[in-house]
Amino acid sequence: MNPVDDRPEFLHYEDDGCEVSGKCVQCPLPACKYDNARWYSSTKRMVADVIKLEIIQANGLTVAMAAIQFEITVRTVFRVLRRCREATDAQLEDAAMLAALKGGNVNGDSRKATTLPKVRATVIPAALDPGWA
Repeated sequence: MNPVDDRPEFLHYEDDGCEVSGKCVQCPLPACKYDNARWYSSTKRMVADVIKLEIIQANGLTVAMAAIQFEITVRTVFRVLRRCREATDAQLEDAAMLAALKGGNVNGDSRKATTLPKVRATVIPAALDPGWA
């Protein structure tokens, strides 16, 4: 063992940051995502849910159509709708802050291209939803 590294204060620490910020000392989050992983995970999910809800509302999608469009189950669409409906103002503010910090990139590294919820590029045929026509 190197005598210089025998005490914690002499330990070499490289500030690599995370997907939110390139450096820990410059991070705008109220708490480190590693210190409160549950908050970060739920906030990240809320960002994705709100984006999906906005797409559903903007395109007038039914639950079945949204499931096809996002390639998720109908049950998951209902979960998204429930989480958005039951979200508190504080949760929505945290989600808006995180989305703004990450530029809409809810799934990965902020240094990579923006990623939004998976959406099929094809138009859903009216035959899949009789109420659509």
